[in-house]
Amino acid sequence: MKVVTAAAVLIMTAAAAQAAERCLVTDPTGTPLNVRETPGGRVKATLDNGLVIEIAETGTDAKGRRWVRISGGRIAGAIGGWVLYANISCF
Repeated sequence: MKVVTAAAVLIMTAAAAQAAERCLVTDPTGTPLNVRETPGGRVKATLDNGLVIEIAETGTDAKGRRWVRISGGRIAGAIGGWVLYANISCF
């Protein structure tokens, strides 16, 4: 599992034609936010609170929770995946 530690990192979205929604990682537990392969799937990386991310896609899991797919740039490798929407604050 990779841990990304940076004050603010912009994760670029693949949907360049449409403006992506920017959000801040604000996991209320104070622990790094899990980035998963699929909504609710296997953890592939983590992101620290305070990082700026961009949403590429949204979806829901079987429990009806909202998930967002972020796409990765060159942050400790290419990190892209799904995070729980409740753990980010968008602006």
